[in-house]
Amino acid sequence: MRRTFTYHSNDELSYPALSLTVVSPISLLQSKVVFRVDTGADLSVVPVFVLHALEPEEFGASAIQDYSGRTTMTLTYLVHLKLGNVLFRDVVVVPSETDSALLGLNVLNQLNVSLKGPRKLLVVH
Repeated sequence: MRRTFTYHSNDELSYPALSLTVVSPISLLQSKVVFRVDTGADLSVVPVFVLHALEPEEFGASAIQDYSGRTTMTLTYLVHLKLGNVLFRDVVVVPSETDSALLGLNVLNQLNVSLKGPRKLLVVH
C-alpha cells in the first residue's frame, strides 16, 4: 500500500494527520476520527466522547506521562483502527478530554511513513 495524504490545516497550522476509523471490538460501533501524527507519543489518544459512544473494552489503568513530565494513572481502552483496508487490531488508546486525537508510536511503528514537509504531504508506504 502506498498512499499520499495532504497535511491537515486549521487557521494557524498545517500538520501531518490521518483519518482513521475507530472500531469497538465489543460493540462493533465505529467512528471516523482525524489523528494528528505524533512521533513523541508512545500510545495513541482518542477523544473521550468518541470512546463513550463506541463502548470499547477497558484495558486497565496505565501510568501516563504528559509532555510536561507529569505522570498520572489513566484508564486505557482497546480499539481497532482502520486505515483504508489496513486493520490495526487491539490498539491500546488513552482518552483525551479534548477533541484532539493523536496517532502514537504504538501504531506508527507498524507503518513506513515519510513526511514531505515543504510540499505538506504525508506518505504511507
